[in-house]
Amino acid sequence: MHRTVLLMAALVSAMLAASPARAGAPAGWASAADARRDLGAAQTALALGEPARARELIANADTTLTAIAPLLPSPLREDLLAAVEQARAAADGDADGLARAGAAAWTTILRAGVAGAVADARVGDADAARQWLLVREYRAPTRFTRAGTDATVAVSALAAGTRQPQAAARAIRADLLDTYEAKLRTSLDNALTASRRGFPARLVQEAALARGYAAIVLTSYRSQRGEAAAARLDRA
Repeated sequence: MHRTVLLMAALVSAMLAASPARAGAPAGWASAADARRDLGAAQTALALGEPARARELIANADTTLTAIAPLLPSPLREDLLAAVEQARAAADGDADGLARAGAAAWTTILRAGVAGAVADARVGDADAARQWLLVREYRAPTRFTRAGTDATVAVSALAAGTRQPQAAARAIRADLLDTYEAKLRTSLDNALTASRRGFPARLVQEAALARGYAAIVLTSYRSQRGEAAAARLDRA
């Protein structure tokens, strides 16, 4: 049993391992990855029966994310603060609630990264768009696909003056939406697998991530596939 708990804790920690964060963005943005790491470590602490350590890590993430929230546009700011509130409520031992809060906070920050990169590219600000791209995830390469780099290439071309702002913005948006659609599909598959194998912690984690990725792609998904398909995605 103890070995199973340790294994699940390791899985949770690995899934929430820090991603690169923004270096030259508005003050406080670079600490987004620190908050993600702290919430992941708090999940591990709860799994290992260390509630005091979990509360300390959640408090650290709370401070970080509360400072980041004013950098986001209003709807995303409210979503991030709601995730922070959920993490606070989970501090006394609600591992499932903490998993949901961590996934919601991180995917809200990813949504801000998409919006910021596209908006800055659209007005020709390559430096700002490049910084937003440091807050992103990547598709895992396979035998048939490569890791997405089109957004990075588009920003470099924008900076060099060889691509126009609107074209660069479209390339960035397409790359990021493709990435998060792939992440959504992976999380849904992982959630189903976890359910079938009886791994509730993994199920909660992957389902929460899937909902966050779905929020990123939903507008594009609806415009391409229609309202009925978007409703099916929401139910999934």
